[in-house]
Amino acid sequence: MNGAAFEPLTSGLQTERRHFSILVYPFRSAFDQRAQIHPNQGNWRHLWSRFDDEAVRSFVDDTFFFLPHLREFLFTDAAAFTGQEADLSEMASRVRMASAKDVLRKTPKDVLVRLTLASEILSVHNPFHLVAQDSVATPPMAFRVEWIDLFLFPQDVAFIAFKISVDPCDAPSEHVRKLLCAIRPLFSPTVGIPLPKWRSATGMNLEGRQFVEFLLQGWTSVSTAGQADLETFIQAVQGPNDRPYTLTGDGQTYGDAFRLYTFMALPEAEWTERSAAPFATAWDRFVYEIATTFPLTDPAFFPHSRAAAKFTDDMLTLWDNWRAAILADHVVFAARSDEFTSNVLSHNVESDYFHLYMLSLFVKIRLNFFFGDLIQRNPSLLRNLFAARSIATSFIRFQNEFWFPEVTHKPQGSLLYDRFQSVHLNPSLYAELSEKINNLVSHLEQRYQLATAVLIALLVAPRTFQEIFEGILWLIDQAFR
Repeated sequence: MNGAAFEPLTSGLQTERRHFSILVYPFRSAFDQRAQIHPNQGNWRHLWSRFDDEAVRSFVDDTFFFLPHLREFLFTDAAAFTGQEADLSEMASRVRMASAKDVLRKTPKDVLVRLTLASEILSVHNPFHLVAQDSVATPPMAFRVEWIDLFLFPQDVAFIAFKISVDPCDAPSEHVRKLLCAIRPLFSPTVGIPLPKWRSATGMNLEGRQFVEFLLQGWTSVSTAGQADLETFIQAVQGPNDRPYTLTGDGQTYGDAFRLYTFMALPEAEWTERSAAPFATAWDRFVYEIATTFPLTDPAFFPHSRAAAKFTDDMLTLWDNWRAAILADHVVFAARSDEFTSNVLSHNVESDYFHLYMLSLFVKIRLNFFFGDLIQRNPSLLRNLFAARSIATSFIRFQNEFWFPEVTHKPQGSLLYDRFQSVHLNPSLYAELSEKINNLVSHLEQRYQLATAVLIALLVAPRTFQEIFEGILWLIDQAFR
């Protein structure tokens, strides 16, 4: 944030416990194919539509956490604002009325577009209950979906993010762990074992993957019947339908489960009531249980002391009142509950730090897309060469526009971003991909130049019919192997 006075979005906290988790679903978008607006896209609004004027002011103030070129990339509207606070209210009133079509049409293609699902859709279905097949042995777990946002990054990378919180908000931490463990997978880990269902306040039952499919309508290259109503969509998918995105190669590779981003603040007494083993403190054990969603009361999940020590060493422990565990599929900020952590820290975790996380995840998924695109199964030398040149051009653009060695001057933010980059293996993936693209293009260019030289020699220099025939056979062999 900049030097302006900070007023948290949440005030008047009525409980010592505070929790939220953001479920992140990555997917390959058809962002450039947006000439026709899908019916479902009418459910999406400008991000600021769920903010009042004070929240907009706080949001714009938060964007100064980032370097100027990152502000323009992540927060186009906020970066464009240079006037007075009264002008900001007028601007917010105007952009709140913008439809998804207007936002897509007016926003440059080389920046992030963030939309939010219309609040009236969620208000009808909240609260949800996660219901297991054996609801007697595993009682339904209540939670609220506070918002659902769509992140459309450049180069076909996109995410759907659900912010959820336990209901009631003072539910014990073990309830949170069980909820995250059950809600995270989108595919059953074992054939024949169904996943828990999401039951809405209207009594509708749906799988988490079906909810994702509803939200994906119009944003992927997979064609689905347009349904703007969730219940109508769920009824339609019960019968035969086109292969959904989540069952495609990209869908199963990058979207087999939600990635989790969690904040929890608990009263200090709750730490002391826990067993610490095999960790040095009960707090470390709690963070491990939430981050892995493993119940350590089950001997099958009890870690070795060396694994516990490594987990503790890898945690980010900058301050005495909070710490963070940063894993590849789950980031957890755990704090002792007080006025600062429950209000200011939770706000920073959701605004500043979450955008750092999403930026690093965007880099991770884009690098993975590059690796997948490099796989060549076409027998044609020319087609493979043209494809490799196209990938090399996209990678150069990615290097110039979206590879950010530094994103903020805030020491804590820089440290967090470095940890996100490290856990996603982005620096090593970037170096390996750069070398692989250069080697592939160089190899195909050499084969193409050799084939071209032989063809010219055959056409220019006098040759016998036998030599010409053998030369043509060699060219055909080079072109298709």
